[in-house]
Amino acid sequence: MTRKRRNRSRICGEVFVLVFSRLPARDAVRCAALSRHHRRLVGSLDFWLLHRRLAPPVPHPHIAYMASSNLPGRLFHEFHHLAAGSNNGLRRALIDRDPAHSCRQRYAGTCNGVVVLAADRFHSSTTVVLFNPAVAGSEEVLGINLNNAFGPGPYRVSGFGYGASTGRHRLLVTRVHEKGRHGGASRYNDGAAAHMLSYTLGRDFPDGVGRCRAVISSSKSGPRTKISGSSVYLDGKVYLLADHARVLAFDVDDETVAAIDLPGERAPEPEEKEKHARSKLMEMSGRLCVATAGGEGNIALWLLTADQQWERRCLIPRYAAGKLAGGWDCGGALLLLFTGSAKEPDLMLYDTRVNNKASAEPLHVPRAVAEPEEREASRHVFCWGYRPTLVSPGSILGGGTRPILWRGGGVAAALNPVLERDVRAGRRRTTETVCFMDMLFHIMQQLPDKADDVVREFSLGSLPFSLR
Repeated sequence: MTRKRRNRSRICGEVFVLVFSRLPARDAVRCAALSRHHRRLVGSLDFWLLHRRLAPPVPHPHIAYMASSNLPGRLFHEFHHLAAGSNNGLRRALIDRDPAHSCRQRYAGTCNGVVVLAADRFHSSTTVVLFNPAVAGSEEVLGINLNNAFGPGPYRVSGFGYGASTGRHRLLVTRVHEKGRHGGASRYNDGAAAHMLSYTLGRDFPDGVGRCRAVISSSKSGPRTKISGSSVYLDGKVYLLADHARVLAFDVDDETVAAIDLPGERAPEPEEKEKHARSKLMEMSGRLCVATAGGEGNIALWLLTADQQWERRCLIPRYAAGKLAGGWDCGGALLLLFTGSAKEPDLMLYDTRVNNKASAEPLHVPRAVAEPEEREASRHVFCWGYRPTLVSPGSILGGGTRPILWRGGGVAAALNPVLERDVRAGRRRTTETVCFMDMLFHIMQQLPDKADDVVREFSLGSLPFSLR
C-alpha cells in the first residue's frame, strides 16, 4: 500500500470514529457489520471512551443487575440490563463450574462495559473472571498472586476501574478481617497493615500477569476501618463506603485514596453514629449517591458534585426499617427501594415537582412478586455505573480482541446438554428476581407523567394488567 493510500485509510478511519461515536450505542454496534476494519474500530477501548463523551446519554430509565443462584456444585449468574428503547434488553448467563469456588464467586465491579466476578475472599492467590455481557464468548479468566508480600489474608476484590491518563485498568483489593462475635463470625475489612491494594492488569509486566502495590498502609496497632465489599466506579474513581461515615475515593490514575466525610449531622447515640449511612453507595443521574440518617427518623438522599461536595436531593420519611437498596431519578419522580425490614420489599414514589415540596407515596408490592416461593434460592446485586460497550476483556489484559458479536437478547445456544440443563435450572431459580426487576422497570417507564396511574395500579397490591 502506498503512503498516499495509507494516509487516506487513516483519515477515513478517523472520520468514521468521529461519526460513529456520536451515534446511540446500538446504532454504533450495527456499524461494526460493515467490514472487519469497522469491527476493529468499534471494538476498541478508545472508541467507547470517545463514545461516552460524544454520544447521547444512556436512555432513561435504565437498570443493570446480576441475579445469582446456587446449583449443585456450581453457581449460576445472569446479567441483565434494561433500558428504554430496547426491545429485550441485554442478558448474559454464566456458570461457574468449579465446585471448590462456586459458592464464593460474586460480583466485584464494572467499568467500560466489562464486569468482574471474584471470590468472596482469598489468601495469596485467586482467579477472577472478566466478561462483557454484550460480546459473545468474551470471558477471560485471570490469575492473581499477591505472593504473601502484603501480609496474611484473607483479601477481597472490592472494585474495578480505569485510568484514562495511564490507559490501565486496575482492581482494588482490600484486606478482610474476621472477628468472632456472640459465638459467630462477622467479617469486615481491616485497616491494619496495608489493607488496600491496587492491582494493575496487563500481560506486558515481567510476570505476564499484573502489578500490585499498597495504596493504604497502617500499623497493626492502628484503628481498624470497616470497608464495604461493594463499590461504584465513576469518571476515573472507585468509591467505597468506610465505617458507615465516610467515602474512600480511589483515583485509578494516581493510585491515591482520598476520604470524603458523609454529610449530615451525626445522631448522639453511639449506634446511630456507627450506622450513619442508610444505604450502600449507588449511582443516580451519573453521580455518586448515598443515603444517610436525616434526623427525627428521616433519611436524607445525597449526590456528590464534581468538586467533591454533597448536595441533598431529598429528605424521605423513614417509614421502612430496612436500608435503602436502590434509588432512581425518573424525571423528577424518584423510585426508592427498601429491603431488609420484612419478607417483602418496600417501594416508595417521591415526587419533587409538587408545589416545590416533595411528596412521598408508598407502593404496595404485588403478591405475585413480593412473596416468591423460592426467594432463598437466588440473590441479586445492582451494577451501578454500568454502560454497554463492545470492549473485549482480552484487550484489557493485552491479549487482543475477539470477533464481535452483539448479544442483545438472551443467551446463545448451550455448548452441551449439561450446560443447557444448568442454564434452565438457574433461570428457574432466578425467575422471581427477574420478575421483580421487570416490575421495577415497568414503574420507571411510567414516571413521571403517569405517576398517579402507577399509584392507582399498585394501590390494591395486585399485579398491574400490563405485567400479567
